[in-house]
Amino acid sequence: MPLEATMMIVDNSEYMRNGDYSPSRFEVQSDAVKTIFQTKIDSNPENTVGVMTMANKGPEVLVTHTKDIGHILSALHATAPKLGGSIDIPTAINIAQLALKHRENKNLRQRIIVFVGSPLQDKGADEREMVKLAKRLKKNNVAVDFIAFGDGIEEGTNVLKAFVDNAANSDNSHLVSVPPGPHLLSDVIITSPILSEDRGIPPEAMGDAGASGSGGANYEFGIDPSLDPELAMALRMSMEEEQARQAAEEQARQAEAAADAQPQPESEVVDQDDEAMLARALAMSEGNDVEMGEDEDMDEEEAIARAIQMSMKQEEKEQHLVGSLLPLVTVSAREQQIGTATEPDFPFELRFLDRLDWFIEFPHAIITHRISGGAKGGQGASGLEGPVLRHSCRRSFRLLIPLNTCRRTNYYLPWTCENERHGYEKCQYDDMMQRMKKMSKLKQQYADEVAEAAEAIV
Repeated sequence: MPLEATMMIVDNSEYMRNGDYSPSRFEVQSDAVKTIFQTKIDSNPENTVGVMTMANKGPEVLVTHTKDIGHILSALHATAPKLGGSIDIPTAINIAQLALKHRENKNLRQRIIVFVGSPLQDKGADEREMVKLAKRLKKNNVAVDFIAFGDGIEEGTNVLKAFVDNAANSDNSHLVSVPPGPHLLSDVIITSPILSEDRGIPPEAMGDAGASGSGGANYEFGIDPSLDPELAMALRMSMEEEQARQAAEEQARQAEAAADAQPQPESEVVDQDDEAMLARALAMSEGNDVEMGEDEDMDEEEAIARAIQMSMKQEEKEQHLVGSLLPLVTVSAREQQIGTATEPDFPFELRFLDRLDWFIEFPHAIITHRISGGAKGGQGASGLEGPVLRHSCRRSFRLLIPLNTCRRTNYYLPWTCENERHGYEKCQYDDMMQRMKKMSKLKQQYADEVAEAAEAIV
């Protein structure tokens, strides 16, 4: 944080009674003085601030270098009823320089902040005299900041800009112009380069806020990065992502246009015809209606024979699939007893409405069965034992019984029985993964058979 002694020169001319800045020019100027004082003192406890006027009967020092906000408020309150006359900027700056020269701590850098809300007059309107004064201040290492508002913007911009350009040393002097509007003068000043170093923000991070003369109104996205750097960064990243997305879409459109402009090779046309024939063969193998091509010459008898042959192949595939499922799981003596007691007269018959419907009907169980040579309880007319529906996870009952016992003991409180519940859910998950693997294997087997049938037909 900078170590500075600051002298603020306020405008107390007759023009400060105007109400274009609510409630009046002098009131918003006083609020800005308090803001600058508080920012300077907060940035470094060693800083000092003084206040003086430059109109009415002449320039007058109200408060020498102080750290007490009460002295500043008292001086502004005493100046409010004494508005009048015209401003004398060169004389006021010379007096302020003398006040800074007699500061107690010589290690403090010198800075003068001038509020200009009135038209420039006499030597203040002479650019040559102002440039000469600016060079002398630069030689004495005195930084000067101008805050132009009201009539100071309309008539003194060129003179004040030339003064700042000649007084600046390592960009330590600034000009901020604040036109009338809904924003407060103090808010614009605190976001300007005048107080950027006091707030811990490097001047280069402020962009062109001071040079633009708008007092921070021309920030990217309309947001001051010093007030909300996270929001400014988020908006910048969002804009960059949107630009990258638009560029990618534009490249994709150009690539598609170039591909459409090129003639399609004959090999691709042949591949598309082959794909259409394969799709038609697959639809025929599944029993769907397929429109035959107009170029196929086939009489009625050949069509009937072909349909019968395809139907026989389909039955053979289903029988082969049923035969592969029968020896999948064997039934233990205990499971046979449970199945017999539960469904004693239910004749078991494996029916396929669709190839794998039984997985959908019983998502948490496996139909266990086996071919039996002799008659026993629960055997149906088809020669198969009665169905036994059991969970494929062998540990489910061993894990479910302790879980239910724990739940009843703890009155089904949701934060209890975590170990038992996690063990049971893990068993369920393993069972689901095993069934999904079996399902995928059967689907792949069926797809291979359909592909072989399609190749034979083609």
